[in-house]
Order: sequence, then structure tokens, then C-alpha cells
Amino acid sequence: MVPYQARGSKEKVTLPPLKNVWIGLLHFVVATVGVNVGSALVFYSLTPLLHVFMSSGTVNSDTVLWCRFFPFQALVAFASSWHLARKGGRVGAANIVRLLWIVPSVWLLFLIVIWHQQSSLGESRWQHFLLSRSPEALRIQIVSTLPLITTLAYALGNYCGASNPSKNLPGPN
Repeated sequence: MVPYQARGSKEKVTLPPLKNVWIGLLHFVVATVGVNVGSALVFYSLTPLLHVFMSSGTVNSDTVLWCRFFPFQALVAFASSWHLARKGGRVGAANIVRLLWIVPSVWLLFLIVIWHQQSSLGESRWQHFLLSRSPEALRIQIVSTLPLITTLAYALGNYCGASNPSKNLPGPN
């Protein structure tokens, strides 16, 4: 059994190690797949509201979802993880969430090492996976860079949310 104590809590809860693995896998799926699907849903549900304030050419494009370093998805990841950690409970404030970024970073490094240049653009490995706007690079960034960025933001949101628990938030604590 692994002792667990949420920040700001005086009680220790003991979780079996296998349960920690399942909690970690659940958060990993949320941080990689759920955040990206949620980002698209939030963006497309806000599009009609944005038509009031912006030109339709700007709103109808998907550029917000394809920005360099995926800031919209990172914001959604940070906010969702922060909310889960603030809401409390063993699942929301689990310490294993802060280690989720390790798997996507190893995956990205592996892809960077095995990548070989196929175009004549003269891009370096780092440019291809982080900075390039070519269609081929964008497709690769969806499965390499985006998971790393969302899990980093998810882990940071969990850390910030769990480190400052608030008793003044409405709803169940």
C-alpha cells in the first residue's frame, strides 16, 4: 500500500499500487486524448459567439487549433487539470499526474532520433518537430509535440491546483 496525502489535507489515505497505475492511466488518456477532443469541442462551440466580435474569415479558420506550440490545447489542459485538482479527492490531486509528461517526452525524443530528412527544405530535426508549418510536419506534430505540450500543461495545472487548495470554492469539496 502506498500512503497518499493531498496538499492541505491532514489525513493520509492509503491507495493500493495498482489503483495508482489506473489513476495514472486515466489521467494520461484525459491529458492526451480528452484535452484535444475537448479543445476542439470548446473552439467549435464558441465559434458562433466569436462571429459577433470578429470577422467571419478569422473565426471560420482553424488556425487557433493549429498555432505553433498549440497554446489553446495547453490552456484547456491546464484549466481542466487545475479544476480537477482544486475539486479535490484522491483522483483529482494524485501525485502521479505530475509525472505524465515523461512518456510523451520519451516518445518525442525517440521520433526526433529516428527521423530522417525527406524534403529539400533543409529543416533540422528540432525545426521539423517544433517550428515547421509544412503539412507533413503538422501531421507529425499532432502525434509527437501536441501530447507533450498537453501533458506538460496538465501536470502544471495539477501542481498549481493541488498546491493551493481553497476551502472557499463553491460546490462539494
